[in-house]
Amino acid sequence: MKTNILYLLSLLLSFSVSAQTSHQTFNAAGGDVYNTSGSISSSIGQVFYTSSSSSSGAVISQGVQQARKSITTLFLNLKVLVDGYYIYQSNPPLMVPARYTNLVEAGSSNPGLPTDADLIQVELRKPSSLEVVSYASNAMLNTNGTVRCNFPTSALVGSYYIVVKHRSCLPLWSANPISFTNTTEYNFIQNNSNSYSSTGIPVLHQVAPGVFALFVGELNSDGFIDGVDYSIFEIDSYLSAYTGLYLLNSDFNGDTYVDAADYSKFDYNSQLGLFFQRPY
Repeated sequence: MKTNILYLLSLLLSFSVSAQTSHQTFNAAGGDVYNTSGSISSSIGQVFYTSSSSSSGAVISQGVQQARKSITTLFLNLKVLVDGYYIYQSNPPLMVPARYTNLVEAGSSNPGLPTDADLIQVELRKPSSLEVVSYASNAMLNTNGTVRCNFPTSALVGSYYIVVKHRSCLPLWSANPISFTNTTEYNFIQNNSNSYSSTGIPVLHQVAPGVFALFVGELNSDGFIDGVDYSIFEIDSYLSAYTGLYLLNSDFNGDTYVDAADYSKFDYNSQLGLFFQRPY
């Protein structure tokens, strides 16, 4: 019995253990355990290997897989203003917290943040299929004009037009399709050439020198700001004054009421012959 134990101890001591450096492997999944006469080796992630060898040259090598961190979301950081919310002569440009103020006045128990201007929708559309929304993200527009949209990393393949939609504004398209990285910046505020335009009629309102914003006044989603929208404005004016409703689409200046102050913004924009411009 003692002889057998001594033999096993001498056999184990004849092996030397060495650590090999970790590395990345991107093959198909597998157990990743092998010997000198064959192998079963593959995995995704970082693998740390240890090898043991005997005096006779036999080798046993084993790998331990660690999880590989993968990126599943890409970010689009936009800059965009709504002309009705813009605070005159603010520098840097700022908007009133329209959504937050409306919800506070409505008595909401969860009005959000004092920097919440409004919700917008951002779409990505392929140049080859402009009528199809490939991806969409609803995000909160901050009072400083910034908004972060999340999209899946599958949007890294190919290029897309950026389409910005707000409940009271004419939709806005980027001037060209954009190729995305994990984090992409796009500025509609200081760069008018970033917006798509096919005519001499503006698609953004220059609210200050070098500062551009979405046009408010589009209420019936027909792509124009005109007298047809005014009928909806009248309804919202009544709902605001006589039933005390909030977050109405015709609250163009974000002060929680639909009244003459909002009409002045609508009246100005409706005189410009504005319409929705996009590639076809």
